[in-house]
Amino acid sequence: MKRLVIAWILLASNSIFAAELVSTRLLHGERVLIGDLVVLEVLVRHEWDKQYTLHIDRRGLVGLEIGRDLEVKIVSDEGRYIVTSYRLRLIPFVTGQVPLPPFVIEGQGERLQTPALKLEVSAVTEPQAFEIKDVRLLPSPPTESKLGVSIAVPVFFSILLYLALHYTTRLPNRPLADSVLPASDLKPEDEAISRIRALLSTETDVKMFHVELSAVMSWYVAKRFSCPAQEWTTTEILHYSEGMGLPPLLRDVYSEVLPQCDLVKFACVRPERSVYEGMAYRVIDLFTALGVLREGE
Repeated sequence: MKRLVIAWILLASNSIFAAELVSTRLLHGERVLIGDLVVLEVLVRHEWDKQYTLHIDRRGLVGLEIGRDLEVKIVSDEGRYIVTSYRLRLIPFVTGQVPLPPFVIEGQGERLQTPALKLEVSAVTEPQAFEIKDVRLLPSPPTESKLGVSIAVPVFFSILLYLALHYTTRLPNRPLADSVLPASDLKPEDEAISRIRALLSTETDVKMFHVELSAVMSWYVAKRFSCPAQEWTTTEILHYSEGMGLPPLLRDVYSEVLPQCDLVKFACVRPERSVYEGMAYRVIDLFTALGVLREGE
């Protein structure tokens, strides 16, 4: 009788074994940049004949894009118990601390929950710091014999500068989005990045800068999604991105940057150069992340 009781207790203890969360971790390099691939790995130990599902709430993944489908595989076999690995590929498209909400794992009437995590993301590019390009000693006062030459030379070059500015300002301004680079075999993302970098290296006034930046952004939508976006207004582009389900990171950046460009083009708003250069670098980060997403498809 005593043996039967012991055997019954052993069977009951085995039958009520609950699954356990072994670990939850993020796999990435020493520094995570915007557009980098980050893998969330969850390990669960459970009985071999039971199935468990990791639920993904995309609404909770703010600032993150899912790269591929969830990868599920057995990584350890302990006889009656096994360890299952759940791997989710994530791509951040915002900088700073990106929160990862808890994930729920359910099966056989059991419910497990992973801890909340945070991911530190850095920008791919940073605006160049201001630095002194050239240092020259002040010239000594001119002597009487050189006084005439010292006056004549600046006057001569001032006349040349006036003539140069007079004729160059009469030339038409063509949009950089069509003329800064020749046609190439680059992917639309890479070509858009090249054109914005060329714009950043070009001396142009604040209004023309925003005209060119918005032209590159419209060109990208037209090129990548085969639509006449270059003929559309900002409102039409944003409506198209919502209706056609374009990537959320593209919609977020476009809805912020394009209206800012319109304010400069049509409302005479004049932001500081550091402000609109930072905005251009954010668009570069966007196209970098979109290029990574395209490669993962």
